[in-house]
Amino acid sequence: SSSRSNGSRRDSNVEEKLGSVSSGESEHLYSHQQNGEHNNNKADAVGACPDYIRENCKGNWHMEYEISVHQGPVHGISVSSSLGLVASASWDKTCKLFDVDRKVTVGELSGVHDKGLYGVQFMKTNPEVLATVSSDHTAVIWNVPNRSCLFTLEEHTDEVNGLSFHASQDILATASDDRSIILWDVAVGEKLSTLLGHRNSVYGVCFSPVSSLLASASFDWYTKLWDTRINTGKNYKIMFTVSEQYRNRCISGMVKERYNTE
Repeated sequence: SSSRSNGSRRDSNVEEKLGSVSSGESEHLYSHQQNGEHNNNKADAVGACPDYIRENCKGNWHMEYEISVHQGPVHGISVSSSLGLVASASWDKTCKLFDVDRKVTVGELSGVHDKGLYGVQFMKTNPEVLATVSSDHTAVIWNVPNRSCLFTLEEHTDEVNGLSFHASQDILATASDDRSIILWDVAVGEKLSTLLGHRNSVYGVCFSPVSSLLASASFDWYTKLWDTRINTGKNYKIMFTVSEQYRNRCISGMVKERYNTE
């Protein structure tokens, strides 16, 4: 069964979940350089690829096998290493669960979305939960072992294009053609807050793996970086806007300087 959110929770709930930001912590999370030059020291980069992974990625790669289980285009995919599953989201309105070791489809999540799916992602803090987003204006939270719907999230007013789970909190971000990003409390299926700032459809969102920084990509030609722990009252603070003017100021996913985007 699905349940609709009974209204937005106050923005203070997000701050309670994500914590407060001190100036020192903010400086640590969002590395600054007054001269805006590139940092060529890979060891200093936040989330830099470890040497052993970089070495393992070298060499000739080949396709192991194909997975053909949908009746329409596949728009999104997510992998759970702990469960050994691949989840795929398709325009056929379904999400398929594929067992990597056994090479068989072990489940289907369907019957809730009434239009095609754009994306799917396993929850970072609990891989037995995943979310899907759809052109039907909704996101759905699923229980993977039971193949059941936990919540249907229905606050967006247009197609929902992208999603991202917070690395350490039960928070989901969704991006929509309605130009907004919504933060959700996954535990109860309620909206926490709406992030506004883009002037056209928002196609994608991604939480940082090491902080509460959230990046969003839009058809307005801008990428925005948000600190979801800093609430300015009306909205959450836009830390940085990546545009043609500042194309050399953001490297390796690190904010090099702060700009006033008002």
